[in-house]
Amino acid sequence: MSIERRLLRGVTTYSAIVESETNYLLKLTYFDERNRFFTLLNQSRAEIEAIVAYHLGLRSSKQCHVAEVEEWIHGTFNVCVPVRIEGSQRRVIIRFPLPYRVGEKVFPGNANEKVRCEAGAYAWLQQECPSIPIPYLHGFGLSNGPHLHGLRYAMLWIRRRQQPSNYTPNHSLSFQNPFGSYLAMDYIEESEGQMLSKTWDEYKGDKKV
Repeated sequence: MSIERRLLRGVTTYSAIVESETNYLLKLTYFDERNRFFTLLNQSRAEIEAIVAYHLGLRSSKQCHVAEVEEWIHGTFNVCVPVRIEGSQRRVIIRFPLPYRVGEKVFPGNANEKVRCEAGAYAWLQQECPSIPIPYLHGFGLSNGPHLHGLRYAMLWIRRRQQPSNYTPNHSLSFQNPFGSYLAMDYIEESEGQMLSKTWDEYKGDKKV
């Protein structure tokens, strides 16, 4: 009887994959790696709440409440952690690259590069194409560098100065960042829009879209 091995989605056996050219030795590590990373994030709820409070210009991190793990949204390369803001209907998400999927262990810095590229794309779209509806990027942080936040929450004297983008770094934050790089952005509720993966099959042939 073949021994079953756990994958991210389902299980497999040696006989089922022996003819495959896919690197299943790597795939078989993903389940445990994901559990370790999710545990780290879950144990860092206070730090995540502090980050959200900072990027939203809130007085206290106690106004922020990280969702339970069951509510987290994850795909192939990212996990999105919803955070509810006390006294408000709004939510934000903190999106973390999954280190085991972006090759962070083999090539340290990959996650930072991913976040820099994505933040750059959001900043450019917000500045150059404001008519395109995208989630507002409140800020982002790197594992080895500063946290950058939107100018809407910056001090007046900073906003008056010409900036290369709508984001400015802060090198003096007191909270720790044990989980690496991240993006902080608005949560798009189902009443406001749907994920591309949910509408792709229906509209992929529509040239107008």
